[in-house]
Amino acid sequence: MSGVQNIYQCSNQLGEAAIWHVASRRMLWIDLLKPRLFTLDPLTGAVKVLDVKLAGPLGAIVPTSNPHLVMVSHLKGLSTLDIETGATTFFADPERGRDAIIYNDCKTD
Repeated sequence: MSGVQNIYQCSNQLGEAAIWHVASRRMLWIDLLKPRLFTLDPLTGAVKVLDVKLAGPLGAIVPTSNPHLVMVSHLKGLSTLDIETGATTFFADPERGRDAIIYNDCKTD
């Protein structure tokens, strides 16, 4: 018997950046090509799908200590994203408008 268990059947075009968000106690991941954020509550099994109103593709999720906020990378740079409401706040454009840049595997310390 395998130790692998399917916890949610999704139809991501390109699912990426799965992380455990300690502050919200949820598993998060994105659909890179169809900008959406998925949140899974392991206690209830409930999955919330949130359309992200940022220029895709998305590239990464960075957890914060706030249970409602993560940072996401997108075509125009980095923004914070409220995982409950979908509200975004622009944070930075490290590449200063350069085209064809996709941020991937972002980390913080």
